[in-house]
Amino acid sequence: MKKQIKVILCCVFLFVALCFAGRSDWSEQVIYVMPKSAYESITAKLGENCSDYEIAREYVKNKSYYDAMGY
Repeated sequence: MKKQIKVILCCVFLFVALCFAGRSDWSEQVIYVMPKSAYESITAKLGENCSDYEIAREYVKNKSYYDAMGY
């Protein structure tokens, strides 16, 4: 019984770790391709202590608005 619990906990931990890594990679990719003006505007809006994930989420949610700012 203890061995099964260990295996289940290891699987859950691995799943959580992979989800976190995927979210981090997604955030980095979105920030890499966004215009600098969009990044600066979002950072000013959300504050200096916002995470990369929050910046990426805001950009994707309002992508057309931020893309128009860059031109």
